[in-house]
Amino acid sequence: MTRALPSLLAVAAVLWFTGATAQARTIIECDSCSYPYQQWVDEAKVPTPNVTLTVVGDVSPCEGAGGCTEEGADTIWFAGSGGRQGFYHELGHNFDYSMPAWARARYLAILGRSGPWRRQSYNQSPNEFFADSYALCAFKLWIPLGGEVQDQKPVGGRSVHNRTCRLIRHVAVG
Repeated sequence: MTRALPSLLAVAAVLWFTGATAQARTIIECDSCSYPYQQWVDEAKVPTPNVTLTVVGDVSPCEGAGGCTEEGADTIWFAGSGGRQGFYHELGHNFDYSMPAWARARYLAILGRSGPWRRQSYNQSPNEFFADSYALCAFKLWIPLGGEVQDQKPVGGRSVHNRTCRLIRHVAVG
């Protein structure tokens, strides 16, 4: 029995770090999509929101942004200019919409911040930081010590990134 424990732990570690347990539960619907949104969802390294989302290739409701989403709308308005990173950011907002209050409080603690989750200033709003963090976790679940991330800077650095990705996985497990 004791010999099997290290093997089981090794398998669990591989599943944890590769994201093999991050089953996509998001279903994407769209008319004439020019981007492989469902494929991106399926390839995300973190769990995705349990929702059917419609992607609309019009960003008129987004007030100058390349994409946006609204709680309860089950829609992402996205013209594709932000690529996969921008899409994952909007997917992160949809994940946030179903997060319990304790998870938001935990993310604020990881950031070392307090105060409201949504703020007037986009650059100071934890919900936007979370969406950015979610996007990077969807690409790279773990950044090792001394590890690099191509063209993407994790919110708060490597440690915050790794803790945030673990939080996302924990929230999805429930």
